Amino acid sequence: MRGFLYHDGRLIRRSLAGWLLLLIGLDLFGVMSSSTLSPLPLVLPYNGISKKLFTHDHKDGWNRYAFSLPDGRKSALRARYLLFSGILAAGTALQIALLPLLSQRFTVDLHGSMLVLVYGSFLLLLFFCVDMTITYYLGLSAGASALVVLFLLFILAVAPLFQVLLDDLSLETLQRLLGLILFPVAPAAVYLSYRLSLRVVRTRDF
Repeated sequence: MRGFLYHDGRLIRRSLAGWLLLLIGLDLFGVMSSSTLSPLPLVLPYNGISKKLFTHDHKDGWNRYAFSLPDGRKSALRARYLLFSGILAAGTALQIALLPLLSQRFTVDLHGSMLVLVYGSFLLLLFFCVDMTITYYLGLSAGASALVVLFLLFILAVAPLFQVLLDDLSLETLQRLLGLILFPVAPAAVYLSYRLSLRVVRTRDF
């Protein structure tokens, strides 16, 4: 699996600094128009990195080579899931680290932003799981179209509902929900997505 991680890392290394600057720029723009920091800017770096890797897989026939290796299908898929989970975790950690600095320069609600980032990152993790599974099942083009529809539904329906729940629940209740719901559900969602993707990867001829 190390070789697959190294391969994917080499492909995104040159663009990683640009995506990080984009994330920071979007965060600065967000806090200037709101008192809380949103996790939604993470979608753009994740989408840029994921599409770059999947396009490479399709264009250069990487999957045909990787999946021909002993245990290549499982290892390549595990590496991809580990990489994208790490990108989401690193982006969230970067945003949380920026909070004290932003609060000194702008009017930022530290506690509110922390909860929004954690809950929002959880929703983005679910978004990532759906994206990965759909891409492997439908392919790059059809998967991208389906993802656009799902993202619009998320913006129009789920995100407003999520914001209403945050406004109505107390801080203590939200903190309890973090431990009772989010942390058990997050790894279960990643595992379920991985198993579904592994099923199609094992049976499809790439």
